[in-house]
Amino acid sequence: MSDYRMHILICGGTGCKASESNEIKDKLNYFISEFDLEDEVQVVFTGCFGFCEKGPIVKVLPDNTFYTEVKPSDAEDIVKEHIIKGRPLKRLLYKNPKTIIQLLQQIISTSTNNKYGLHSVIVDLSILKILKNTLDAMVIRHLVNV
Repeated sequence: MSDYRMHILICGGTGCKASESNEIKDKLNYFISEFDLEDEVQVVFTGCFGFCEKGPIVKVLPDNTFYTEVKPSDAEDIVKEHIIKGRPLKRLLYKNPKTIIQLLQQIISTSTNNKYGLHSVIVDLSILKILKNTLDAMVIRHLVNV
């Protein structure tokens, strides 16, 4: 991978493929070719990033930019703005709705302040699912950086 200045990784998992990741790859390659960047930028499919609900996922290296819910129509902007001008597209960046500390505080306050045990358990389980997805994304970021 080191022969290229940048790498664009596209999730090749089933969910992302069903959400047009093949077309995203084709469009990215088209615009990379249009701007004569074939020797500098490589576009490759990866395995599943494990973040299917936010797919298709596109990750740009070496700056470690993580784009979510990418559409084929975003390919031109990714190449023009991010690859050529070095400006990541804010509208595609992953936005973590809550920090882990906020989630843990919510679990604690819900558990101690709610007299309805079943409701509290359901709320706790849904918050823990969000926490798990957040931690999964953090692990993926770490593994890709290793």
